Amino acid sequence: MNKRMGRREFLTAGARAGMGLGLAATTGAAFAQQTELAPRARGTDALGRGPSEARSAGAAPPKRMAKTTKLFLTPPSWPNAIATDPDGRGFWIQEQRHDNKQEAAWLLDRSGKVLHKVVTNCKNTSGMAYGDGCVWSGANGDSEIDHPTPPIEGIFQTDMNSTQISQRQIPFGPVDNGGSTHGMAWENGKLWIYANRLEALMRIDPKSWQVDYMFPVTRTPRLSERLHGIEWDNGFIWQVT
Repeated sequence: MNKRMGRREFLTAGARAGMGLGLAATTGAAFAQQTELAPRARGTDALGRGPSEARSAGAAPPKRMAKTTKLFLTPPSWPNAIATDPDGRGFWIQEQRHDNKQEAAWLLDRSGKVLHKVVTNCKNTSGMAYGDGCVWSGANGDSEIDHPTPPIEGIFQTDMNSTQISQRQIPFGPVDNGGSTHGMAWENGKLWIYANRLEALMRIDPKSWQVDYMFPVTRTPRLSERLHGIEWDNGFIWQVT
C-alpha cells in the first residue's frame, strides 16, 4: 500500500533538498568568484596570461630604419598636429598651448613658407584636419592650466577668415563634455576622429554630425601605449602610437 505524503511533509522534504542545492550553488558561485578575484601578477589576465602569450607564436612585427629629411621649422609655436592639404599646397600645422590663449593653424608649402594663417578657439589642439574649406581642430581642454569645469572639449570648425563655424562634442558622451581627441583626418567629405575616452576611431558626417562608421583602435601589446595621430589614405587608416 502506497503511503501518501502530506503537504507539510512535502514542503519539509523540499526545503531540505533545496537547502542542499542552494548550498552547492552558493559554494560553486563563491569558488568562481574567488577564482576571478584571486591575486595575479601585474600585467596578466584572469588566466595568468601575459602579453607574450596574447601575441601568440607568430613572427614579431617587422622593424626598419626610416630615412628622415629635415625640411623646415614651423612658425614660433608649440606644434602638435599636422595634416596634408588635399589641394596639394603643402601641410597644415596647428599649435597646442596650455595658457588658454587662441591657437593658430598655418598652411605651409614644402619649403616652409607660410601661405595662410587661421586663428582658432580650440584648446590644447591634439588633432586637426582640413576639409570643405575649413580647419577642423580637436580640443584636449583638460590639459589646459586652470581649465574650467567641464573643460573646453570638442571639435572646432574654423573658416579661412578665422571665423568659428561650429564647436561640437565627440559623440556618445555628455552634451557638454564628449572627451578629448588625439587624432583627426579628412576622407572625401567625412571626418575621422580618434575618441580618447572610447579608445575608438569614428567617421562622422560633418554636416549632420552622425557617426556612420566606428571601430576600436588597434593595439599591439608592449609596443603601443597610446594613439597620437591618424591619417586616411586610399581606404586605410594610418595610426601613430
